[in-house]
Amino acid sequence: VGYSAGEIAASYASGATNIKQTMAIAQARGKAAEDMPDGLMISVGLSQKDAQSIIANFDKVCIACINSPRNVTLSGDKQQLQT
Repeated sequence: VGYSAGEIAASYASGATNIKQTMAIAQARGKAAEDMPDGLMISVGLSQKDAQSIIANFDKVCIACINSPRNVTLSGDKQQLQT
């Protein structure tokens, strides 16, 4: 489904899913997110290379998405991301 609800909306807007399917996907995504361990996602103004250098020191953090050349989304352990 992706890391945001935008993919769900896009599937409906493109005609790939109907409203019933879209709502079921959104509900399943919400349930999956609720059942996840204590995690966090954060968008940071860093290049992929700079982010990789920083998160190399953490064992429970990864780059979830490269949004642009100067912005990535990090995902992982809430405590490590808040460091």
